[in-house]
Amino acid sequence: MSSFVERRWFAALAATRSLQAECDLLFEALTLADDAWRRASAQLAEFEALRDALEREMCAPDGPPSQGREPRQRTAVSAA
Repeated sequence: MSSFVERRWFAALAATRSLQAECDLLFEALTLADDAWRRASAQLAEFEALRDALEREMCAPDGPPSQGREPRQRTAVSAA
């Protein structure tokens, strides 16, 4: 009977070690995913703030400041 108990004990020990290794890997993956989520969340907040600032600028009564060159004056050209 003792050899049966020993086999069960070794099987339980092996299963415990296997599950411990799996838990360690999952915890590492969770830590990496949490770090990635925090970085992405911070970047998302920055992009949302930029989007909101640009939207306010576009909706301002004066409109966004014009960029580029001033339009050239057109001169009348005679066909004569």
